[in-house]
Amino acid sequence: LEEFGDFQCPPCGSISVFLDELVKEYDPHLRIVFRNLPLRIHQHARAAALAAEAAGLQGRFWDMHDLLYREQATWSKADNTRELFDSYAGMIGLNLDQFKKDMEGEKARARVDSDQERANSLGVKVTPEVFVNDRQMSPTDKTPEGLRAAINAALKEKS
Repeated sequence: LEEFGDFQCPPCGSISVFLDELVKEYDPHLRIVFRNLPLRIHQHARAAALAAEAAGLQGRFWDMHDLLYREQATWSKADNTRELFDSYAGMIGLNLDQFKKDMEGEKARARVDSDQERANSLGVKVTPEVFVNDRQMSPTDKTPEGLRAAINAALKEKS
C-alpha cells in the first residue's frame, strides 16, 4: 500500500491510525510505503516531512510519523515548530545534534522532493491518496471496508 500524506492534513492523521491497524491485521502480507506530499496550504507540512525523514536517517521514521500525527493539533498551530520537532526527536531517543543537521541536510530534502516527484508522476494532487498494488483508491474506497476489500483482492490475485 502506497500512501501520499501531509503531516498537517487532519484526514491524513485519521487514516494513519487505521493504516497502522491494517499493517498488524495483514502482517506479513502488507507493507506500507509512506510518501511525503506536503501541501502548500499547510504552512508547517514541509518542515514536518523533513523532521520525519531526518528521524528516518536514524532508523526512526515511523516513530516520528506516529508522533507527528498524534501531536498534529499542537505543532500545526505553533509559531516555532522547530523547537517542538526537536523535542519530539528527544522523546523518541534520537541523537539531537544529528537530527538538527539532518533536518537542514540534503538527504532529508532529497527524500521529500523525490516523494513529490513520484506524486507528480502519478497525478496525485490531494492527501491522503492511497494506492494498493499501484491501483489508485477512489475517495469512497478510502474507508476501512474499502481498503480491506482492495487488500483482500490484491492478496487473492497473488495466490
